[in-house]
Amino acid sequence: MAPGASGPPCATEGYVSSACFSPTLQASIGLALIERGAARLGETVRISDGGAVVEADICRPVIYDPESARLKS
Repeated sequence: MAPGASGPPCATEGYVSSACFSPTLQASIGLALIERGAARLGETVRISDGGAVVEADICRPVIYDPESARLKS
C-alpha cells in the first residue's frame, strides 16, 4: 500500500507474487515486485492480505545463507 493508506482501495507500489511460511526461518516469506525495490532495502511496507494489513521488510532476495557457506562445508 502507498504511504498513508490504511487499507484498500488505495494506490499500490507493487504486488506480492508468492508467499509461504519458511520452516527454516520460522517466519513468513514472500516474493514481490515493488517500485524501486532494490533502493528500498530495509524499509518496512504494508501489505493488504485478504482485508487485513500486515507489515513486511524489504530485504535481499537471498535471505538464507547468502554466502553459500552451506554448499562449501
